[in-house]
Amino acid sequence: MNWKFRFSFAFALLFFNGLIAGNWPGHAILGNGRLCGVYSDDPRITSKDGFGGIRHLYFNDFTADYIRSSKFEIYNDLGKIPTDSSSTTLADFYTVNSSFFRDGEPIFSGFVRAGSYNGLIFQCNNSGRESWPVFTINFNAVASPDGKVKLTEVRALKNGNLFVSWSNNVFFVLYSNAAVDIYKKSNSVVELHFSQNKAPQVEVFLLVGNNEKKLIERADSLNHTNGLWADAGKFWEAWIGKGQLPYPKAKDSVQQLYNEYYSRNIYATFCSNLYGQVPADITGQLITGGLPQLFPRNAMMVARSLLACGYPESASQIIRFWTSQQIPFKKRGEFYARYNAQCQAVDAGSGVRFDQPEWDAGGYLICLLHDYYLKFGSLLADTSLVYDLADFLTGSIDSQGLLYEGGIVEWTGYLPATNMIASAGLMSAAEFADKFDRPELHLKYTNAWKTISAHLPSLFDTTRQSYAARRYWTDKSEGFLNIFRIKGKLVYLWDATTVYGVLWGYPDHDLMRLSYDFTWENLTDRAGVMNFEAGDKSSLAAYGSDLFIYTTAAHAEYAVKQHLPVRAAGHINWMIANSNIYGLMPERILSDYSQCSDTSPYTWSCAEFAASVKLYAKTW
Repeated sequence: MNWKFRFSFAFALLFFNGLIAGNWPGHAILGNGRLCGVYSDDPRITSKDGFGGIRHLYFNDFTADYIRSSKFEIYNDLGKIPTDSSSTTLADFYTVNSSFFRDGEPIFSGFVRAGSYNGLIFQCNNSGRESWPVFTINFNAVASPDGKVKLTEVRALKNGNLFVSWSNNVFFVLYSNAAVDIYKKSNSVVELHFSQNKAPQVEVFLLVGNNEKKLIERADSLNHTNGLWADAGKFWEAWIGKGQLPYPKAKDSVQQLYNEYYSRNIYATFCSNLYGQVPADITGQLITGGLPQLFPRNAMMVARSLLACGYPESASQIIRFWTSQQIPFKKRGEFYARYNAQCQAVDAGSGVRFDQPEWDAGGYLICLLHDYYLKFGSLLADTSLVYDLADFLTGSIDSQGLLYEGGIVEWTGYLPATNMIASAGLMSAAEFADKFDRPELHLKYTNAWKTISAHLPSLFDTTRQSYAARRYWTDKSEGFLNIFRIKGKLVYLWDATTVYGVLWGYPDHDLMRLSYDFTWENLTDRAGVMNFEAGDKSSLAAYGSDLFIYTTAAHAEYAVKQHLPVRAAGHINWMIANSNIYGLMPERILSDYSQCSDTSPYTWSCAEFAASVKLYAKTW
């Protein structure tokens, strides 16, 4: 038994007994598939800009962000009662809880959860008898950075409800179950005062819709309905049961804990999908024009996880979105690397350039279409799209018998993961061609994947006994553009994301198993997995040495397939121990464990973690 195996086993026991949980800075995600809210009361986040509570709110899509902040505060006859400390967490997988203290004594607790309808429920539990809450909500006066979506009206209705409208026919109604005075500090900041009602608990309801008349009527109806908070809880408990928990009848605290972290992350994943749009990050880090970016690769990773976790409807929305005609191609059958919130491929925003080659995206989409077709008998796109994607991959195979592009590591080279994923996609395309009587395409795609497969061993480093990406450049050109010329000194990148090839359907094989063992022995720290080792001191090398959640989750899944449950448990436990303060998964943890990435949570990480727990539960 080698030291890493012993460490993993010991870490698993330590975790089971101590129930270690993460505490990295970050956000929680709330929603219901139609609206999506990004929440944080983590002072490490809020101290940067002063905004807490709901920091972003999207409805129907991600083209407009309607809320900047929301919060409760407690007042008495002398004014606001100050607090000097706080805690914030998830009370359950669908409810945020923030508690505020003064001199160690509780002042109040705030809770937020989404309803099954288009709305959020804010609840305040006040600890004082002669005090009352004030709820403040700060709307974005300009909801889209291009200035096209603006706040047009904030007014009190006759029944005391607050009506808010934007120029794109999105409307809010804000109301409470308690007597309230509305005080509008400005056109975009509103306070609700509950001084008339000093009850220990008040609730504020925020409804969102596109039809003004129906929304106001809906608010009037719900205003006379009791138990909405409890009803929302019942809805989400039924929802998590529909997909089935990893351990439906959890026998001990470990299984209960796995269920809890699975629930938090699959719920956050679900909420990050608005009718098929899934941003790579919705916390405000990866943006174009101030709004979240859409990565085809990340979205398809999320779709695969949703399918694996029992949510095919949500997965099908993502598949349909990326097969729709509103998505422009770079070339026929070739996706851009990323798009803005309006589904445009534009040269702007943070992160890697939009026009970098990520040819693996076409392979993912073909595999998703094929898997969905096999499971449900429904083809979510015309076969012509499948053939366009497969034709592009086939036509991109070069004289080396491989694809030369950027892939998951976003750095041009001959990447094992990309070539396996493309092969898996071509296998699926060949099956489609056979099913739909296109024998010439069946032969074409079969020959293509066999060509790639025959040349994959050229990417295996016999010295290290691991697959390695072959590259000719250790840096990028001015403008962060990948260099495509195949010339100069050959350099290597030992890529831990290679296991994704097998997870997406490429047949497992000896070279892959050897590569996994190499990663376990050399690219793993405390069961967290590096993205890659570059073997040099470039900026790429520093980034790759960080410990990535989605890569670690993929290795947990592969370990299950290799009948290595202790290793898989080590990976899962490490991810839980390195979750953010709300139990959600960041993109990565810096190699020295000094901090996590600002993208916290990262949607792909949440999704892949959930898929790994679901698969691991089958080995228990």
